Amino acid sequence: EAPRETPAGVRYGNGARLASTMLVSAQGTLVETGRALDFAFTAANQWFRVQVANANGDTTIGYTRAGNFSVTPMDGRLALVTSDGRPVLDEANRPIEFPTGTTGFQLSQTGTLTATDASGAVVARVNLGVTAIDRPQLLEAQGDNVFTLPDVPGAARELNGNLRGQIGVKQGALEQSNVDLGEEMVGLMATNRAYQLNARAISISEQMLGLINGMRSS
Repeated sequence: EAPRETPAGVRYGNGARLASTMLVSAQGTLVETGRALDFAFTAANQWFRVQVANANGDTTIGYTRAGNFSVTPMDGRLALVTSDGRPVLDEANRPIEFPTGTTGFQLSQTGTLTATDASGAVVARVNLGVTAIDRPQLLEAQGDNVFTLPDVPGAARELNGNLRGQIGVKQGALEQSNVDLGEEMVGLMATNRAYQLNARAISISEQMLGLINGMRSS
C-alpha cells in the first residue's frame, strides 16, 4: 500500500471549482421545420461529421448533432456547411459540395442526400458522413454544438457501407435540447443544500477549534 502523502486530519481547501461536466446523450424531442436542409437524427449517439480547424490551420474531424445546415458559395460551387460555417463531410470525410444552380435537396432515412437543379434533374448524390459514438463521455466540446473525439479504440464507428442501414435521420426537422429543466433544478437545489450543510460543518469545526485554543490558553 502506498504511504499517505497528505497530513492526517481535516484538510482545508482554497475554495471550489468545477471538476467536470457530464454530456447528456439521450435522444431529444424533434420539431418539424419544413426546411430542406434541416436534418435531425432519430437515433441516439449518431453524429454528423464536420471539418474542424485549429489555431494553426490544421483540420480534423468534429462531430455534431445540430443539423441546421445551409449552402454557401465557395470556389465556384456550393458548399454544405453548419450554422457557424464548418464544412459538412461525406462518408469519405471530404467536404460536401454541389454545382452552382442547385436548388432542391432530398434526404433519405439512411443519410443519402440527393441534389437537383431548377428543372428537377439530379446534379449530385452524396452520403452524409455519420458516426456512431459508443463512448460519448470522451467527447471534447469545441463550441457551437461541435465536439472532437480522442483517438481511443472502440470509441466510435463510422457508419459507412453496409452499416449505413443503421442510420436514422429525418429531413425538415431539428432536435431540441434533451435537458430536463425540472430534473436539473431539483439537482441544483440538492447540491445547494449539500453545500450549505458542508459550510455549516466547517463553521462548527472552526468554533470547536476556537474553544480548544481558548481552553489551552486558560
